[in-house]
Formats: sequence, C-alpha cells, structure tokens
Amino acid sequence: MHLIKAEALNELGRTGESVAELNLIRERAEIPPVDASIASENLALEILEERKRELAFEGKRWYDLVRFSLNYGPEYLG
Repeated sequence: MHLIKAEALNELGRTGESVAELNLIRERAEIPPVDASIASENLALEILEERKRELAFEGKRWYDLVRFSLNYGPEYLG
C-alpha cells in the first residue's frame, strides 16, 4: 500500500510526501533513503524500481510497465 500511495502522491505533485512513503519501505529493507530533493520523474522511476524489488514473482511487473509507459512513453516497456 505504501508504494501505491507513493505513486499517487507523486502523480499529484506531492513529491515530499511521496518520498516519505517510499523511504518507509526502504528503511525496512535497510536500503539507503531517497533524497527529498529528487525530481518527480526520477522519483517515478525509483518507485517503479522499488515495486520491481518488492513485488518480484507476484505477476505485477507487466502491468506496472504498461501503466508506466502510458504515462511516460513506450520506451519503458523494454
């Protein structure tokens, strides 16, 4: 749920809150936090990568890539 919320907040332009949600997950996994001054598009990429790590083998990757390519362009399908 934190990843869904982080993605939604980022799309709404509330980058600071989005970073806080993402960092909750990264803290639990003992991964260095994302800097709060990150650009919105770069944050979207970080969220996509975090979803890849957290939801591995759950069959959600394809849907993430399709949804992401609709927002940011077809080059992300590869």
